[in-house]
Amino acid sequence: MGFNPWTFLLEVINFLILVWILGRFLYRPVAAVIEERRRAIASSLNEAAAQVARSEALERQYAERLSAWEQEKRLAREQWLADLNVEKTRLMDAFRQGLEAERQQADILAQRRLSAQQSDLEQQSLELGGRFAARLLERVAGPELEARLLDLFIDDLSQVPEERWEAVTAQGGDGGGRARLMSAFPLGEQQRADLQQALSAQLGHPIACDFITDPGLIAGLRFELGPLLLHANLHDELEFFRLAE
Repeated sequence: MGFNPWTFLLEVINFLILVWILGRFLYRPVAAVIEERRRAIASSLNEAAAQVARSEALERQYAERLSAWEQEKRLAREQWLADLNVEKTRLMDAFRQGLEAERQQADILAQRRLSAQQSDLEQQSLELGGRFAARLLERVAGPELEARLLDLFIDDLSQVPEERWEAVTAQGGDGGGRARLMSAFPLGEQQRADLQQALSAQLGHPIACDFITDPGLIAGLRFELGPLLLHANLHDELEFFRLAE
């Protein structure tokens, strides 16, 4: 079978017609579809890239926020510890001050109790001493001791300040006034006369006395005239000693 140019030419024409048909009816739609798919894929890739970028931005933002939060927690914890130490120091200082105040109060109360006990003991000692001295002096008291006290009373009249005598005169203690002169034992006539004479000499005018016997004086005298009170007796001396202590 030989080569037929017309057959070859027809085959070439058929092939060209097939290529045109394929290009016209198949290649362009497929190419359009491929292009559309390419654009869709590119859009998807761009969207994915944008999503990745947003995700990375969100991740960075989250990391930054987490770092800031950790720093805030650290600063808040440090501030809390500082405030806790300050409050602890304040409470400890207040506790120590309270303990010190209670200790001082306890010391004051203990000192007061001790002082009260000492005062009570001193008072009891003075009372016991006073009772002992009173009993002892009661045993030794007598007219002889009273005579000695009478002499001392007369001698001490000159030691009484002038203003006390003047106060008696200013309140009506003149020659017409009467005085009270008490003694533990009855006084003799001479003793009464000596006393009236000594008192009159100090007052500058005669004085009348009511003589009263008071065994409670133990021994000695007590003289009363208006505001003037003079004593030289064991009872008053013991009482003065007890009150002075």
